[in-house]
Amino acid sequence: MPFTSWEMDFQQQLATIELSGGQRESFPMPEVIAAAGVPFLWSRFDFTSNTLSFTVASGDKLVVEVGAAGAADGPPPARPVVYLDQLHWVSLARQRHAPEKLNEANGSAATTLIQLTEAQRIVLPLSAGHLTEMAQLEGRWRAHLGLTIMGLSRGWQMQNPVAVRKTEFLLAMRGESPRALGVFTLEPEVLFAASTPSGPATDLPPPFDDLLPRLTWASAVYAAVLDDEAMDMREGHEAAERWAADFPRLAQYMREHKTSAEHARINTRARLIADLGNETAVAAKCAGLTPE
Repeated sequence: MPFTSWEMDFQQQLATIELSGGQRESFPMPEVIAAAGVPFLWSRFDFTSNTLSFTVASGDKLVVEVGAAGAADGPPPARPVVYLDQLHWVSLARQRHAPEKLNEANGSAATTLIQLTEAQRIVLPLSAGHLTEMAQLEGRWRAHLGLTIMGLSRGWQMQNPVAVRKTEFLLAMRGESPRALGVFTLEPEVLFAASTPSGPATDLPPPFDDLLPRLTWASAVYAAVLDDEAMDMREGHEAAERWAADFPRLAQYMREHKTSAEHARINTRARLIADLGNETAVAAKCAGLTPE
């Protein structure tokens, strides 16, 4: 590899490439790239470690493990995945930015998790659920939580549960073990239910064909999370409420009619099958099953 790194100084609108021999070449950054760099002050990609570093307006430096084509799915066994619910991410953010808000036990636990993550001994992955739950936040609290999540996740993501479920259905209908691989990954464009991985950039030579979608995805996700503007989530909340509305009615019906435990289980399974009807039908078709 003739390159060691490339750097982008968004304030000076200057890009610099460092070659393996130590030579550095700088050139003006196109305005469209400089504009896309907000909210970053500076970024650097290291070809040796496959890491992308950002410096943001607060002075914080964030490091993203970019990964590479053909790399093994998931982190190594010696680096276990610890999936955190949002309230625990909140504790980590408080430990970093407002430690006085945590009691001694929670503060100690948060400090330990942060130290293990920064030493790359564990993985704390980002999920679509984390982004959804913080979408309505704004201002300093959003910035603190966003910096904590993005700084400690280091580019590791959990595939969207809808995609994981689709894989599990397909494997089960093929008679295989319904265990999806690569659920926690550095692969780009796997966070959201509607995500469609774009694959390598066909107009670039290796390794840039694989790097471009990875770097573009990392930059876009980090920029979106660090944007301090709240998102309007009313449409999503209304859709979720419509989906959930029938479940309390079913529960109330079974309670009023003193439904037996056996029939309650039958009703529950029937509702689950109906709720996942389209997904099971698609998986069955992909598995080559007939309607019969």
